Formats: sequence, C-alpha cells, structure tokens
Amino acid sequence: MYCSNCGNSMPDGTQYCPMCGAVQDVAPQAPVNYPNSYPNPTYPDYGAGQMPTQKKSPVAKFVLLGVVAVAAIALIAVICSALFSSGSETALKKFCKAIEKGDGEAVVEVMYPEDSTQYSNMMEYADEYVENMADMYGDDLDISYDVRKEEKLDSDTLEDLGDYLESHYDLDADQLSKAYLMQVKLTLAGDDDKDTEKMWIVTYKYDGNWYLDSDLYTSVDSIYDLKSDLS
Repeated sequence: MYCSNCGNSMPDGTQYCPMCGAVQDVAPQAPVNYPNSYPNPTYPDYGAGQMPTQKKSPVAKFVLLGVVAVAAIALIAVICSALFSSGSETALKKFCKAIEKGDGEAVVEVMYPEDSTQYSNMMEYADEYVENMADMYGDDLDISYDVRKEEKLDSDTLEDLGDYLESHYDLDADQLSKAYLMQVKLTLAGDDDKDTEKMWIVTYKYDGNWYLDSDLYTSVDSIYDLKSDLS
C-alpha cells in the first residue's frame, strides 16, 4: 500500500506512515483468539514413590549376568577353601620354600615352636643343614611335593602326641589343637642332581601355627600304628 498523504510505499495494514506520520485509512485487523486453557498432559500412573523403569538392552543383561556369575564363582571358591582346607600342608609349603631359599633359620622355625627345647639347639645347625642340601643338589634347587596319604589324628592319638611334646619338647599340650599324619613324595632338583623320595611326616598345629616333624611318627606308638594301617 501507499501513504494517502505522501505516497510512500509501506506494508499493507500500516496505520501510520513511517515517512510523514499521517494516519492511514485501513480496516483494523481482527484480534486473534487464543483458548483460555489447554488440556493437561496425561502421564502413566506409577504409584506413590515409583519411577518408570528403563528397559535394558539384551547386551547389558548378558554383561550383568556374566558379572554376577563370576562373583558367585569367586565366592564359592573362597567358601570351599575355608571349609575343606585343613591347613595341614601349610608347614610343608614353608619347609620347601625355606630350603629352596637356603634359609636355615626358617627351616628350624617351621619344624619346632620357639619355646621348645629343640629350637635353640637346632638353630646352631640351621645354616649347615641348608649348605649340605646345596652341596648335594647344586644351585637353583627346586622342591615339589605330592601328598599321597593323609589322616587326621583322632582325639586319643592327639592326646598321645600332646603328652610326647610336653615331656620331650617342654611344650604345653593344651596348645595342641590338631595334627595329621601324611605320606608325601618329595622331588628335589638342582643343577647337579635330582632325587625323589617318599617320607612320612606329622604336621601339627600348636598355639595357632603349623609345624612338621619327620620323626614323631616313630616316637609315638599310636601314630606309628596309624602309619602301619595306612601303609
């Protein structure tokens, strides 16, 4: 449209000319009617305190199941180890490691409790013992073992062992909680020689620690009888 006063071109419906300010003779535009209210949106009813759950993808479900399965297997392994491991091999493992390292004191510590009469006496020969082993087998000595037979001492035999330790080792029999008679196959291999031998040992738990002795089964009659039954 054009201004009725000055002829200026301007958009249709303009009421005042932007050039001269003259009022234009145009029909007023009808007002736009907007609804007073809009319908409220509706949401699913999840109940009080509930939130919508997001669906997991099949891949996420499999990953979650795998993690749970691994955790369950680890837990079962720990429980089985606690239930079925007697601890009787603890001293045997320490004994083998001590000889491999040439640690004579550690050998004596796993064979005799510190408060026994034999402890201080054997310490004098600790280094000589491991040196003899090194002379026989050479360097890089490796010791492995295989438990062939194992029997837990019953209460009567355990009492006999306690009496012997008390009378010969000057130990407190009340501190003896359990013991096993074991036949083991030892394999010793070094740079110079290799040897395999079977031997009987007694492992016992005294004052919370495990020890081993290769002479006890010949010293306590009831243990020797048990060894004869197992042979």
